[in-house]
Amino acid sequence: MLMIACTGCVARETALTATPNFATAILPTQPAQQPTLIIVPTESIATVAPTLASPIEGTTTTQINVRAEPSTASAALGIINIFAKVKIIGQDSTGSWYQIVHENSSGWVRAEFVQVNTQDKIPIVSAATRSASGIGALVTQKINVRGGAGTSFESLGALNPNDVVYVIGKDSSGAWAQVEFSSAPDGKGWAALEFLKIDNADALPIVGALETETPISAEGFSTAAQDGDSMQAPLTAVVFSPSSARSLQLNDDVSAPDGDAEDWIQFKPYARIIKIKIECSGAGLRIELWNDQRANDFFLACGSENFITVAPNSVYLLRLSSPDTGEVHYANYVLSMENMQ
Repeated sequence: MLMIACTGCVARETALTATPNFATAILPTQPAQQPTLIIVPTESIATVAPTLASPIEGTTTTQINVRAEPSTASAALGIINIFAKVKIIGQDSTGSWYQIVHENSSGWVRAEFVQVNTQDKIPIVSAATRSASGIGALVTQKINVRGGAGTSFESLGALNPNDVVYVIGKDSSGAWAQVEFSSAPDGKGWAALEFLKIDNADALPIVGALETETPISAEGFSTAAQDGDSMQAPLTAVVFSPSSARSLQLNDDVSAPDGDAEDWIQFKPYARIIKIKIECSGAGLRIELWNDQRANDFFLACGSENFITVAPNSVYLLRLSSPDTGEVHYANYVLSMENMQ
């Protein structure tokens, strides 16, 4: 389950553009999300944006996917090329997604990839619910959707920051939300509630019986969902700064020999000491620190921490992977990094 908590991090739906050697360019800090309630599309253009006299024209700044809903986990309806004109008929309440005219119907695209001169004139799609069973919520971190209310359950797929997800209810502990998820066999899955922005989460109904997490074993172990990151396209990137992002917290999982075997994190420190701490299931993780060349390689046990020395304002990469033991291994982890003064 991937969760990232920091200022100055970059999460992505597609891979970042590779640059020479080992690292991508540090990306700029993304603006903070504002509203907490996600607005859900209705069925037709006429009812989605009744106050819009005519669509507003926008231009794509890169090749983008058109989605059935404002979520990277929803069905892809097609692809629009770079510098193409699109007709915008609405936006979600955060301004993260635009609803556009697409093949005589409608679809959703990421707003950050569409240039518009009159965004303030685009109406907000105003429906509080998509169905009788789900209410809209905003995904704030990249997270796994799981088959049960716990990190040891199988990952069914992932949701990205600014995705819309429809919440059905919560488990009896109040830590997990049952959500609509089309990739699941029954169309439902579970996500950590703390990483969803939703109005009045306390009022969500309790759904399902209390589920008990089962331990990971060689006979039936979970596998980490592939997230497609690499040295050239890291999972996230952060520029540490004493005035903004001094720390990073990332929640994900790795597994071997099947599943996602490694995660890459790019960072640029402002001070010489980085504290790294791991909370995880299993024995621990192998950590590699890369700069111009691999400078350090060590094993970090669950619940332990380590201090590494770095050069301020240089770009580094961390590679997290399962221990090279040749055995079946799965670890759900929370990585904490702090640039010490």
